[in-house]
Amino acid sequence: MFDMIPDATLTADQQDRMDAVLREVEALNAAIREAVASGVSVEMLRAARHHCGTGCWGDQLRPQVVKC
Repeated sequence: MFDMIPDATLTADQQDRMDAVLREVEALNAAIREAVASGVSVEMLRAARHHCGTGCWGDQLRPQVVKC
């Protein structure tokens, strides 16, 4: 599903949020495969890092597209 620190546990809400992220990443990967099939190369770059203020963070991405 997703990599975690071995001894980390998630609350039910955190698990639900991570499941939502996983579903969206799977949809993103499908869209990337379709874009590649249409004739472009796609690279995902970190556009920003979101911080919550308590030490947690998440990378935000943007596509860089180059026609083949």
